[in-house]
Amino acid sequence: MLRADVVQAHIPPKTVQDVLGDDSASGFSRGYPVTYGWTLQRQTLLLWKVEDGLTASVRRLHLSDPPSGRLFVEVIPHSSSTAVTVVLCTGGGQLYVWLDANYPVETYKQTLAVSANSSTSPDSIICGLSATPADVGTSLGFMAVVATADAALHLYHGSQNGIFPRQFYKAAAATAVRAGMLGTLGSVVKALYSEAFDPLHNVQRSSASAMAALELQLLQLDSNRWKLMVLTPDALDCWLLGTISGQNSTEQLLWSFNLHGVLTSTLQARELSLLAFAATTSSSNHYMQQLTPMQQLTAGGQQEMVHTGPLLYVWSAYLGATSLSHTHVLSCFAVEEGNTVPSLLHSTFVAQSQHLPDPEVGAGQMVPHTTHSSCLLLSPKGTVLEWLAGRGAEASPPKALGASSGNLAITCTTSTHPGASAGNWQLLNASYGVLEFLAQDPTADDAAAAVTGVQLPTSD
Repeated sequence: MLRADVVQAHIPPKTVQDVLGDDSASGFSRGYPVTYGWTLQRQTLLLWKVEDGLTASVRRLHLSDPPSGRLFVEVIPHSSSTAVTVVLCTGGGQLYVWLDANYPVETYKQTLAVSANSSTSPDSIICGLSATPADVGTSLGFMAVVATADAALHLYHGSQNGIFPRQFYKAAAATAVRAGMLGTLGSVVKALYSEAFDPLHNVQRSSASAMAALELQLLQLDSNRWKLMVLTPDALDCWLLGTISGQNSTEQLLWSFNLHGVLTSTLQARELSLLAFAATTSSSNHYMQQLTPMQQLTAGGQQEMVHTGPLLYVWSAYLGATSLSHTHVLSCFAVEEGNTVPSLLHSTFVAQSQHLPDPEVGAGQMVPHTTHSSCLLLSPKGTVLEWLAGRGAEASPPKALGASSGNLAITCTTSTHPGASAGNWQLLNASYGVLEFLAQDPTADDAAAAVTGVQLPTSD
């Protein structure tokens, strides 16, 4: 059962229904006024507008080669026109771009490769993709970043004038250090000095991670600037990307956050895996912090404090000192402007009764709400969780909304189509199509947030 206030179900066209759940990759566009769903049928990507339901036109985008490895798809509607840009990558290294999928002629294709000395599997060359619109007036444009297994980041700035690729980061090879008393002594002194006098020594890193990305997220700041966040097994890196007169671009590493180390220390973990993350740029996010007795004294007796600004949500799993099974943890961070790394607000544990799989099964999906301080999670086995992070540590355990292997993808809509409103969650299910349901407001009291709506089955 899906325990949520379901607004309506958008039944996809019959050609899509016949493919959904048939061991094929499927997903959504994210964070746009119009939601597009996609699913792969052999060498063809089927694309449809979710809100049009059964009558939606199905666009068929053909791949020239059979896809191999994991599939990455970004669907980008443009506010200035009816055009829809699609960027698709395969784990095997193929990149496809359709600048306007309404006219499904393949406009761009590239094959990416990694070093011949790399031990990377042929199906794992590309490991991440994120893309957003980059329109200039009425001229279509997009910005995309592709991550490869050699820890490189590739930027694609596309428009009707062409698509311009550029690798802007690759981890430098480690340089050999000759052993010797002077060199060893210098390293020890430097480490001791950092530990004693640098408060960010164990938090902020001097350079971007040298490990391949687990996940990417591009956040648009304004018409010429984007923030790129890169999650790796050991860190979270933040880049500032900008455009100058068309295809030229600038990239600057704002910070590299020792996320793995911070959570390992905080949770006293002997082993920890970073699984997924979600970030927002909204300055209207609210987080309720319960003050300690000492903090209340300095705050004039105030028992809680409200933080307002962008938030970062992180999903991880760890083994404690004596534990035999993984514990899943959701952590909320405050994100500051400029070169300041995020600060941990709180972590909350997912109940063992939710039966989330071990990290080896794969990463799940994590989607932030467009206005509320909350997010929706989908585990690799199909469990759907809603987390009201803005309520603070004591009042925000994630709530299970349902579980089914037929649950394929999640998103948050900004649509205002009839029968719904901006900020609803959407769930793609193999049997029932797209279920749209209300998101709880973390600032509402428990009575107002109680679930009273229709329950639809999501059983296998």
